Amino acid sequence: MKYVKLKLLSIFFISISGFFVNAQLVYGQTRDQANTNTTELLVSPEISDIYLNDQERQAIIQEGIALLGQPYVWGGNTIGGFDCSGFIEYIFKKEGKYMPRTTQQQQYFGDKIPVNQALPGDLYFFEDNGDVYHVALALGEGAYIHSPSPGHNVSYGHTSRFQAQFALRVL
Repeated sequence: MKYVKLKLLSIFFISISGFFVNAQLVYGQTRDQANTNTTELLVSPEISDIYLNDQERQAIIQEGIALLGQPYVWGGNTIGGFDCSGFIEYIFKKEGKYMPRTTQQQQYFGDKIPVNQALPGDLYFFEDNGDVYHVALALGEGAYIHSPSPGHNVSYGHTSRFQAQFALRVL
């Protein structure tokens, strides 16, 4: 694609209206385990024009990145550990934004959009037989941060490996 350069399994930068978010695109790895090569992800100016508030999106993403490596704890929504919806609730709350506590509540807290239209700061939702069971924070181009499951830590993922069924625009 003309505007997108992406190399998987390395660190990338999201460039949107002049700001950068330092993030890794390393599946299931924490910051300390990741490769230290850098690449750049460039986003079309036409796409960046539809962002509602780039500073809010950047702040939410930075909060999520800061929590890489935190353990999964069922029902957790504090630094001691997070489940998937507790992770989302926590990072939005840290930035002064209300977000309901559970995935079942969060799925209705924004405008539903197709997965391929998700922008950094949107949410990805995963469902089984129509029941939502997981949520993740979109980073752009299919990448996301999430608190995956017991025995795993907050980490990066990608929709090419774990496909979301829909996305939500909340900012």
